[in-house]
Amino acid sequence: MSAKYQYYKPLARLTRFIGYLSSTMCDSSDVSCHSQVASLAQASSLDLDYDMISHALRVTAYWDWAVAADGSQGVWDETLHLQPSSDALEVGILNVEKANEEGEIALSGLLTVVGEDTKPSATMFSFPARHHAVSKQPEELSFETSFRQPTGLHPALELKFPANALTQPDESCALHAYLTLPSSVFIDRYQLSDPLFLASQNLIALRSLSGATDLEAPVWTTPQWGSAALLELTHPETPSVNNATWSVTVPLHTRYMLPSTDGTHTAHIPWPAVFWACEAEDGLKMSVNPFDRTNIGYDGLFGPKTLFHHIGASAETKTLMETLEIPVLDKTKTGFVEIGTGVTVLLGFLWVLWSMIKGNSKATSEAGKKE
Repeated sequence: MSAKYQYYKPLARLTRFIGYLSSTMCDSSDVSCHSQVASLAQASSLDLDYDMISHALRVTAYWDWAVAADGSQGVWDETLHLQPSSDALEVGILNVEKANEEGEIALSGLLTVVGEDTKPSATMFSFPARHHAVSKQPEELSFETSFRQPTGLHPALELKFPANALTQPDESCALHAYLTLPSSVFIDRYQLSDPLFLASQNLIALRSLSGATDLEAPVWTTPQWGSAALLELTHPETPSVNNATWSVTVPLHTRYMLPSTDGTHTAHIPWPAVFWACEAEDGLKMSVNPFDRTNIGYDGLFGPKTLFHHIGASAETKTLMETLEIPVLDKTKTGFVEIGTGVTVLLGFLWVLWSMIKGNSKATSEAGKKE
């Protein structure tokens, strides 16, 4: 089951959201609460999950590293307080271990329940997980995204992989890319229905397309935020023995845009999520995973027993966002068009008016002669 609504907008910082949470959830004297909310500014990911039935809001944040007071990378130094309204506060220090079963994640470390346990207890457990990183090292298998230059009105988004490392984790796995596009850019589903064209771009099929899909609508009449597309990609049949690059091209199109003062419109295109979608073994129960993530967009397009092996971006990548400059009408260089159009319309109106007056005068003159 996927989320009912979807919305996308680039958000560089969580400053306003953090301020809202701090003012509505924390007392003015609760320093610990304000500190925890402020730490969201350095979070690697933030999930908000609202249950319509229980009216409960769950906020889950992850940090890839400890954040120091000045925002730089520091050491883990957390002070947690058991709130009177809380049922329990459990703290764990866990390390990822190698799982014995395929499709599972194993953790080991120490757990303690604040206010109940006198000392931490050692633990080791495993559970099924639907999301995994590819088994290869990031420097061996990663991908890069860029637009072919020049972009023009029909930009081509190119994904590049190392051909010698792009191999299936399992025979049931298929390579996919999930794109989230703003309203200024769209995918033509009819263009991606031609098997020969798909093969030339190293694509297999457009599996899903939702959102703003009208091919002719200008951006100012598009009510949706944009569109989302799931594409199945081809991969090398046999691993390459050299350092060749495997390229996949996604053809995009831009909508009619409003004029600007510099002749361009800047669109921010996020990098796609690239992953292998594989069939899970029978008996795996994803619901027992305490870190399970669902309703994140593409997972609802697959069955509940699907495993996702994610391919990350290259280590040199600083931001997972591409900037696209779309050419539009330059208002500063087209003033003569407005003036010329106005003069032409005025002259046409005067000519029609003169023709009507002339015709009326002629008719009156002929009527006078007949009398």
